[in-house]
Amino acid sequence: MLALFIVGYLLGVSKAADPIQILNSHIAVTSYGYQYWTADKVNDGIVNIQGIADNCGCCAALLRPAWVQVTLDKTYLVEKILVLGRTDQDFTQFDNITLLLGRQDQSLQAAAFTWQNRSFAMTTLAPPREAYVVRVSGGRSTDSMTTSTYMTICEIILYRQADCLPGKYSANCSRDCHCLSGLCESVTGTCLTSLCKHGWRGLACNETCNSGTFGDNCSSICHCYENVTCHHINGTCPNNQCAAGWTRDNCSVACTPGFYGQNCSKDCHCDTCQNVNGSCVGSLRCHDGFRMENSFCTPVSPECHTDKYYITLVAVSSVFGVVVAAVIVLSVLIIRRKHPQFVGETRANRESSSHETYDDLSPNSTNPNFYDDLQMS
Repeated sequence: MLALFIVGYLLGVSKAADPIQILNSHIAVTSYGYQYWTADKVNDGIVNIQGIADNCGCCAALLRPAWVQVTLDKTYLVEKILVLGRTDQDFTQFDNITLLLGRQDQSLQAAAFTWQNRSFAMTTLAPPREAYVVRVSGGRSTDSMTTSTYMTICEIILYRQADCLPGKYSANCSRDCHCLSGLCESVTGTCLTSLCKHGWRGLACNETCNSGTFGDNCSSICHCYENVTCHHINGTCPNNQCAAGWTRDNCSVACTPGFYGQNCSKDCHCDTCQNVNGSCVGSLRCHDGFRMENSFCTPVSPECHTDKYYITLVAVSSVFGVVVAAVIVLSVLIIRRKHPQFVGETRANRESSSHETYDDLSPNSTNPNFYDDLQMS
């Protein structure tokens, strides 16, 4: 009857979709204690459910105190453990046996058997536990009437948790991973492609981007009002409010050149300026009507504008007057140098004309009595 029960149980387990048996090829066996039958038999795949154990050569027998340990090729989420003994006789083979589990980075921890008789022991781990090592230990028998001092184990069978759906991992598939494609590792959640979806980071791609970053590999920077955290995937800020100097839905684009401040609504009055405070450090000049003061373009006052116009007008007039005078002087000098004879003749003619004028004024008659004749008449 016991043999039939074990067969039925194993068949039921084999037909179930969950859990999944860990293959013997992924298991290594070590032991402590004198071996009457060698310890490697606990992982040979032969289950002695009928017949004489002495003849099957499929069981391990170790002199107490002893232990048999199976080491896995990696850490699994172990859900069930079966320990099978010989069934041909009623021995005290499982008297005072204990179960220990451990990960690679921790010491062994006790785990109680949930069901046990003289030839069959089982434990169901709920939730499944991370295990890299499973050890079955046999202390000295507590039955003073028995002469058997051996722990006999014919097979140790381990079952792991079934694979999670994409995007899930850990015990009972209770945690999320956000891999760009493919599955994540069932225990740690590590993405097999090492690439995360937008907005996620970490080995399991289950950590959101740091505050102020978003998108692919969390490489984009958002600038929300009052440094509020933006959405880690698309970078949108609460109430679509950007910090001064930034725009667009994800507040990642600086203001258009020439504008700055909150909502990029302020004109800095230069071609390029600092997008937050409007400083025109990178510009050579300000727009008309503004002047550079401490790297900022400030409006020119009307008085300053009038004075500037007047000063400019005076300067231009002065320069023009000097140029005209210089041209006149230069023209005179050139004329004198080119026509010196003409100048002399002109002067002589003027002197001759003067003498003739005076001669005309002298009396036309040589008669000395001319005036007397005029007076008489």
